[in-house]
Amino acid sequence: MNIFYLDSTQHVCAQMHNDRHVVKMIVEYAQLLSTAHRVLDGEERVVSKWIYSKKDKTWNIKDNFKHMHLKGDVYDEFGVLEPKNRSTDRYQCPFYLVAHIGHPCAVWVRETSGNYSWLSVLLMELCWEFTHRRGTLHGTQIDGIVANLLSLPKNIPEGSLTTPPQCFGEYQEICEVKNDPIEGYRNYYNKAKQLDKAGRPMNVWTNREVPEWFTMEKVNEEMCS
Repeated sequence: MNIFYLDSTQHVCAQMHNDRHVVKMIVEYAQLLSTAHRVLDGEERVVSKWIYSKKDKTWNIKDNFKHMHLKGDVYDEFGVLEPKNRSTDRYQCPFYLVAHIGHPCAVWVRETSGNYSWLSVLLMELCWEFTHRRGTLHGTQIDGIVANLLSLPKNIPEGSLTTPPQCFGEYQEICEVKNDPIEGYRNYYNKAKQLDKAGRPMNVWTNREVPEWFTMEKVNEEMCS
């Protein structure tokens, strides 16, 4: 979970996301925004929920699931929460379920209306970027979640954009730049996002120029996450 704050202008920031992140971060940004809606506007419930086991390729029911209910959530005839349609495998609730509620990025998103709005625009820009690079729509957009997230949570505090957190895990010390998250996240791309854990290159921008600040160099796999 993260927010790759590579530029303060959202359409430029989206273009600077590498191919892997254009796919992956649409889901993560939608999860962060969805979590804001559920935490700020949701009703706490303990429910049963349908979950899919990739290992067994079967649907099972998980009991005692702590859920923040919102209008439009889908339950089966027995009152079991059904986020995904079990026949079509498409997401059918208006928002994703709560994820990483205490993560610094999740806390930041719901702190002010300015923070939420900035990320919601980046999400939309990233969807357009996905289509530019792949020629199709992202599943999160197809399911209608992106459109729902363009509206602010009803109970979000009014406020302007604040400085995003810098979340670099084990690379915090070598990447963070005090009061400059843009430079910090560009450091993170250069130092930790050249290769993935399997050694596959992440420094790919299909139908885009490589960002001028990005150094195309092969780094030790131990420096990648």
